[in-house]
Amino acid sequence: MKSVRIAALLTLTAYSTAASAQSDAALDRVEARLDRLERREPPRVRLGPGETETHPWELSFSLPFTWNSNVASAPTNPDAAFHADPTITLGKKWDVGSSQFFFEANADSDAYTAHSENDSSTLSAQAGVRFGDASTGVAPYVHYTVLALYAGQLDAHDVTIHHFTVGAKRSWTAGEHGRLILDVNALRREATLRTVEQTRGTTSLTYAADIDDTTSWSLSARGQYAHYTGGTSSGRDDAALRLLGGVTFLLGDHATLDIQASFQRNWSDRAGKEYSVWDIGPTIGFSTRF
Repeated sequence: MKSVRIAALLTLTAYSTAASAQSDAALDRVEARLDRLERREPPRVRLGPGETETHPWELSFSLPFTWNSNVASAPTNPDAAFHADPTITLGKKWDVGSSQFFFEANADSDAYTAHSENDSSTLSAQAGVRFGDASTGVAPYVHYTVLALYAGQLDAHDVTIHHFTVGAKRSWTAGEHGRLILDVNALRREATLRTVEQTRGTTSLTYAADIDDTTSWSLSARGQYAHYTGGTSSGRDDAALRLLGGVTFLLGDHATLDIQASFQRNWSDRAGKEYSVWDIGPTIGFSTRF
């Protein structure tokens, strides 16, 4: 009887270890994917003399094909691969006095040429309001995002997250064709996987300028501090620095070509959570308004 109990205990221990390893692998995939979800804002629509900006519904499709130096955000021996992340977005803005309400829904599917265990996809929606004009004063904003993250191509649900964000923007003219933009915000993340829950503060500084009527460029730096509050990550503190630069070409009325490079460095007080990653390559985009 004793040998049976020992055998049962060993079987349970092995099962628990395997389950823990699978959970850790899923968590690492989720964290790496959430880090990659940060994207550049689309270029502003250029207006002719006397024109005013309107906000019809906009349907857009983008196809980045970029090289990523660390697809799993590993601290050592990173795996690199090219990946494509086709994304479809439907958005709308409404002006109400000096405020602007907005809504956006997205679906994407991120697939790698190698290390396909890191393939993932998302369904998300965001709604919020901006107050005032950042070019004339501090413009506060608040928005809510819900995002469902799946392994593979909508194969298995990994986590659903809820982001509650408050922040403010201010922009200044910088040179004849450029603007300097400061963005400061605080975010609270709730999630079905408590280990990724966090409170976060972010400050970013961006310089963007037109080269000519069809070409613009931008350079930005973003600093971020995150305090994790759930599960086994409770008490974890991370800091990150992200640098991003790119050039955008307008290809007619409904298409753009964006060539960009980004670098991110993450520091953490938890073992195995410090990493660096480059992501470099072009994105082709198409949009239509109705």
